[in-house]
Amino acid sequence: MRIITSYPDDSKLFAAAAKCLADLSNSAVLEFGRCVIALPGGNTPRGLFRLLAKDPYRSALPWSKLHFYWGDERCVPRDHPESNYKLAYDAFLSSVAIPESNLHIVPVEGSLPSEVAQAYEQEIQRSFRLEPGEFPQFDLILLGMGADGHTASLFPGGPELDVQNRLVTWSQPDLSFTPRVTFTLETINQAKNVSFLVSGIAKAAALGRVLDGDESLPAALVKPREGKLMFFVDEEAVGSR
Repeated sequence: MRIITSYPDDSKLFAAAAKCLADLSNSAVLEFGRCVIALPGGNTPRGLFRLLAKDPYRSALPWSKLHFYWGDERCVPRDHPESNYKLAYDAFLSSVAIPESNLHIVPVEGSLPSEVAQAYEQEIQRSFRLEPGEFPQFDLILLGMGADGHTASLFPGGPELDVQNRLVTWSQPDLSFTPRVTFTLETINQAKNVSFLVSGIAKAAALGRVLDGDESLPAALVKPREGKLMFFVDEEAVGSR
């Protein structure tokens, strides 16, 4: 199921996304005793994160039963300005009552991106108690999208798009980019819910192609097998659709 919801500005987009996250979290905790969420990087999610650091969410969410992972991460130290972990920690995780053990951080200390990817895959397998060959099923994976149609760290034409039997892989679209680790498409498409947050006119062309099913763009390859696919977009990004 695909749901596209447009909002007049970022503030309303983030408010809707925060309510969705809260509703899904509470529902999963009631049914399963915990909720497992993968966070994105990039600038767009910052507004959502800042809302989660404030009431009513700071007081009302069952933080001790929420587990956070990262859908992708740059291979930089955790205190680096480009770290997706640092973005989330500074914006909201440092302000809420969540146990440190509930933060499943990408182990960026590995010497090679392939080693970081392998170590993070092992952490996911351990924490989800997966058997060999099994994939995790996240309650919610939050994603952004670049103006080139990339999502997580899955880039147009990149070899990481063809990785099928791994939970996590790595990517580096060119030498000007810091190497990154990322969920594979297979991991993303196993999720119960996937939500894109897309804002700004710079992303309008790519978003239109994604919504039209142009599979040359990685974001268009996100198709949860049994879950719900949601797009939270502002009017600039959605254009005249």
